[in-house]
Amino acid sequence: MEEKQSVCSLEEGCLFRQLGVIPVPIPVAPSFTNLQIWQMRWVVGALAGLFFFVIAIACFFMFYPFKTVTFVEPIEVTNPRPAPGEQPRINKNGVVNMTIYYEKFTNAPSLIVCTLIRKYPDGSMVVLDSNTRTAQRKAGKGTTYANYFLPGGGGNLSGKDTHVVFSIFYTLYGFRPIMVRFETEPFEITP
Repeated sequence: MEEKQSVCSLEEGCLFRQLGVIPVPIPVAPSFTNLQIWQMRWVVGALAGLFFFVIAIACFFMFYPFKTVTFVEPIEVTNPRPAPGEQPRINKNGVVNMTIYYEKFTNAPSLIVCTLIRKYPDGSMVVLDSNTRTAQRKAGKGTTYANYFLPGGGGNLSGKDTHVVFSIFYTLYGFRPIMVRFETEPFEITP
């Protein structure tokens, strides 16, 4: 019978390795100097700090309550009053005249939704009419005069405790939507 030669006997030094004459190298983890360890910690810390800084800036711009515009509330209705201390009276085909004292903190354009509502003593309210306009007013403070043209017609328009609500929408920094809301003093719509 013929013996087969092992593959190991054909390689140089294989037999000696098997016998333990030539040591087999043991893989060793690379060793770092204290300076290299300090540099790696500094780089990792700087990257983590930069990451948290970017997250903090994003959170600031998303959640900080920026002032866009403020109105002195309640907004004054300048229509005639039947007697001092009573609500102004406006014909249902008339115009609500308002004087608005404002302070605007941004030059951003705004979308203004004016809503005519009526509040009831039980706390409920009804929307009577609504319209939309845009405003390009620059930052600053002052007085402006506004008009709301009543729609006329419709039997449910007449009544007391009616208000005009201004809902003003802004987009700051191109991505953050902000809405502020102001309302007039109560007035009466007469038939």
